[in-house]
Amino acid sequence: MLLLIAEHDGKLTQKMLAEITGKDKSSMVSIIDTLTDKGYVYREINPDDRRQQLLKITDKAKVDMPAIKEAYKQLNAKATEGIDREKLEVFEEVLFKISNNLKPLESNHISLRLKKPRNTTRKP
Repeated sequence: MLLLIAEHDGKLTQKMLAEITGKDKSSMVSIIDTLTDKGYVYREINPDDRRQQLLKITDKAKVDMPAIKEAYKQLNAKATEGIDREKLEVFEEVLFKISNNLKPLESNHISLRLKKPRNTTRKP
């Protein structure tokens, strides 16, 4: 998340970040609150639309960003170790297709709910 916020250089809203990442509103608030509590992100009112808050990284985040990028790079290298580029491209295509297939389900708010069993015992 922090890398995405940094890449957009203060022009990313919380809503836009949620759309990019596929996170729901409450999850996104929790993530941004955590990054704020750790001193990496702050919210600023959008001067073009006061209803929106822009996400910006702090000086602390700017200092830590090279180490975060390097850790991300190492994690990706380890995760894809021994997998040739062609297979990774096919994998990415399949994931993209699956994601697109599931998008209509998100908009319909499909959820499974368990029904409580009826109490068949009558009280006097």
